[in-house]
Amino acid sequence: MESTEHHMKGQEKAHKESYTLPSWRVFEIIKTALLVLKRFDFRKPGFDYMEIFKKEGIKIKKYSAISPENMEEFKKISLSGWDEGMCLVFPANNQTCKMIAYNDEVDEQRKMYILFHEHGHIVLKHTEQSVNGEHEAICYASALTVILQIAANASSNGELSWIQGLSEDYSKTA
Repeated sequence: MESTEHHMKGQEKAHKESYTLPSWRVFEIIKTALLVLKRFDFRKPGFDYMEIFKKEGIKIKKYSAISPENMEEFKKISLSGWDEGMCLVFPANNQTCKMIAYNDEVDEQRKMYILFHEHGHIVLKHTEQSVNGEHEAICYASALTVILQIAANASSNGELSWIQGLSEDYSKTA
């Protein structure tokens, strides 16, 4: 698994200003990540994390599919402050349109992290770019990634029962 420092590459605002999330907020974000995974039944065989975005009506776009002119406009209104991905939430046809765009010149594991990071901005209801928002999105993406990795390892070892109990405990505190 890649280091957290590598995952933060391109997030200049988060690096330039020192900020630490309070422990209670980290707990809330981890709980939110776990509840999202539970809602999409991440323990079932063949779980595909892309289903999260599909079922939430979030459009996923590759950077290579976006014209340079549109890319510049999207960067201006993105909730994310880094180069590897962006998320947009805007009104369209009397609905809220949600879109995540990502750098498609990355491997599958990196793509998953980028999509989770951008999803964090949406789930955590960020309304503008901020250092705090970037740290929260990093925490959310890291939590999802770690939980899925632990679940995959536990599943292959037949030890998934503790994750079942953990997700039940967290849902009681929601």
